Amino acid sequence: MQKYSHFILIWKEIAGKATSFLKMCHLLACTSGILFLLLFSSCVRNTLPPTLSLKSDLEVLSLDHKYFVANNDTSYFFKGGAYRTGLRHRSGQYAVLSTPENAFVLAIQFQNVYRDSYVEAEIWKQGSDAHLVCVPSGLDEYYTTDQIVETDSSGWQKFKLSFYVPPIYEFNELKFYVWNSGQDTVFYDDIKLTITKKKSFPTYLLPSFHIEIDTVEMTNLLETRIKAFEAGILQSEDDDWVKGFIFTDGHDMKAKLRLKGDWLDHLHGPKWSYRVKLKKDYSWNRMKVFSVQNPTARLGVNEWFLHQVMMSEGLLTTRYGFMPLTLNGRNMGLYAWEEHFVKQLVESQNRREGPILRFLENALWDTRVKDENGKMNDKLTPVFDVAAIKPFSTSKIIEDSGMFTQYNIAQNLMYQYKKRLRRASEIFNVEMLAKYFAMSDVFLARHSIIWHNQRFYYNPVLCKLEPIAYDCYSDIGLEEELKNPISGFLHDNMTQPEEFIMVRELFNDSVFVESYIHYITKYSDVRYLDSVFNDHRKEVNFYDSLVRLEYPEQVFFEPNILANAEIIRNTLPAFQQQFDTMNENNEYWVNNVSKRDDYDSVLPAFFAPNLILAYKQQVIGDSCMLKVKSYFPDQLTVMGIGRKSKKIQEIVVSAPKLSASRHGVPVETEFTISNEEANFLFFTMAKSDEILPIEINLWPEPDGAPTPLQQLTDRYPFPDTAFVKKIVDRNIFVKNGSLVIDHPVMIPSGYRVFFQPGTAIDLINKAMIITHSPVSMLGRKDAPIVITSSDSSANGFTVLQAGEKSFINNTRFENLNTLNYKGWTLT
Repeated sequence: MQKYSHFILIWKEIAGKATSFLKMCHLLACTSGILFLLLFSSCVRNTLPPTLSLKSDLEVLSLDHKYFVANNDTSYFFKGGAYRTGLRHRSGQYAVLSTPENAFVLAIQFQNVYRDSYVEAEIWKQGSDAHLVCVPSGLDEYYTTDQIVETDSSGWQKFKLSFYVPPIYEFNELKFYVWNSGQDTVFYDDIKLTITKKKSFPTYLLPSFHIEIDTVEMTNLLETRIKAFEAGILQSEDDDWVKGFIFTDGHDMKAKLRLKGDWLDHLHGPKWSYRVKLKKDYSWNRMKVFSVQNPTARLGVNEWFLHQVMMSEGLLTTRYGFMPLTLNGRNMGLYAWEEHFVKQLVESQNRREGPILRFLENALWDTRVKDENGKMNDKLTPVFDVAAIKPFSTSKIIEDSGMFTQYNIAQNLMYQYKKRLRRASEIFNVEMLAKYFAMSDVFLARHSIIWHNQRFYYNPVLCKLEPIAYDCYSDIGLEEELKNPISGFLHDNMTQPEEFIMVRELFNDSVFVESYIHYITKYSDVRYLDSVFNDHRKEVNFYDSLVRLEYPEQVFFEPNILANAEIIRNTLPAFQQQFDTMNENNEYWVNNVSKRDDYDSVLPAFFAPNLILAYKQQVIGDSCMLKVKSYFPDQLTVMGIGRKSKKIQEIVVSAPKLSASRHGVPVETEFTISNEEANFLFFTMAKSDEILPIEINLWPEPDGAPTPLQQLTDRYPFPDTAFVKKIVDRNIFVKNGSLVIDHPVMIPSGYRVFFQPGTAIDLINKAMIITHSPVSMLGRKDAPIVITSSDSSANGFTVLQAGEKSFINNTRFENLNTLNYKGWTLT
């Protein structure tokens, strides 16, 4: 690999100095140890056909014996005829050999390669340390691979190089060759090369999803796409939406659409990914907002399969499927559709409507925008610290007082998680969290648990968060996951950035870890895996065949998952021993956050909006208190506010200033503004006259305040001696006779609660009983159990997530209200 790195450095130096191809060849010839002046000599055409496909089995040589002639087009040649050999061959009688002395063979060169083209090259080889390489002109980069994609019965190995020519580049020259990067002889045979301008897609005999967008709106999408390729990523804005129509299942529906996806693979060629938002009164598959995207963005059928398994385990996840799609009448092949984070997601999976939240990741993507050299800028900014907690469907939450209250509870739970303020079991529905992490480990889906991919639903019944699994298989990283198959198997105390530590901290909660061990044991069991694979075998095979018709390189990860599960089973005893030992010794992992002091102190202006946060802290009549926090390393001046992002409607007379942030420490200020106009805040930077807007968060900044459930649990600890007579093993016996309870009674999980016949409990002064353990209330006809409220103020008798059946007979509940405590309400 050192030799390869040396070659790359030399190549970049040469490319920077050469002003023409002849000068480059001269420099190459003079470079120590790199003598390949004639390496790229070949037939060159000025114009390529719409699809160029070349094949050579290396059987036919040119008249001078210097080149291999393409089988299907004799005007194209591959360099290296002098090294033809009959010692080994995959087809025919000949192959070509390469030694360290003649390391570069089968070179070919093209001119005027189109923008928006697909390029594929593949070759078979025997031997080690070989690379297939493509060097485009005009870019300070190259494409290369040494990954084996197929091995035949004779031991020949195929490696394949595929890439896409972006719409902002046009390669005047494109050069291919194979490189022997080791010390041994390598044999090559059966080369194939394809350059496609207008890609065609398979036709599927299934109902299609039709999108129609008029010319003006398509032009807007094209402009957004070009901006994305220039920036290196897609950063969506509110005005990116365009109008369109959807035709499917015999219905036509008005819709708004925009491009979606962060990375540019969502925008390759004509096959773009879209977010679709149907107009009022329309829905498709019981969805109003959803995405349609290239199925390879989630690695084919793998994402669909895992979503089905997760749903079968009661985990929240987006609904997911496949369908053919046409755009303005053109067949676009197979697409995947995926539900968006709206109320239909949770309601379709038997949850009550509640806010769905995320960490805002805009500042992270700013660090991945290309710089003036066309490279990812890699600026260091406090992307996690500034990641605000945001809801989906913001406008609906603001307009609904009940949902707004729930959101404020939920964002404090998210803040507790982010800042490690409470245990996992106090923040999350711990059973669902344990399933989520265990399934991510077993099924190699940890991409979903990266902090900026995490989505959470606030369960208003439980007053806790639940994970929503999605984006499981982008950049799967199988090799990295196999190195540490059990994410909870920790080996040292750590000092790391907060976004990693917050996940590690979950494993300091024994309640969570016990549940996690239970589920990772279950999911890694051979019988369980055989069951879920067999349950979905027919559908997996069907959808996989659809995907592979268009993308034959896609594979279903069943062998990888089974191999990973075996490693987990072998590792589990050691992990269990570690947990038991730490639990017995009351030991915890010390997870310290490393605070960086090397953040960039000079940033381009476009970084500013996503490094500034504004919150509507408190409404006071027609005014409100606004809090602004800046992580931007330049002085800022607040100019005004407005309802929309294009116009200042109220000048902030005092013109508050915020000094430059340093070392990731935010600078804060508070001031009073008009409540009516406050949707956007406008500011300027010291080094620029440009006025920039940021959206104001229309709620107070989270501070990690305890939720209603946490307040009750903290204030009324278990066991309550006014209620509990005795505890034997894991059985709680309630005092019998007549009791008057004037305060909340909280019972944790892990017990069974027994009420004796004839027990009468009067709940007064808004008292309540909330138990997370099952109850046994077996009264008799002559001695019933009675739960009542003589002042009709009681907040109910509630059994939550008990895990086992409760038994109730000859028991009366009278004059009780439903739970309603500081925004935690039950219907």
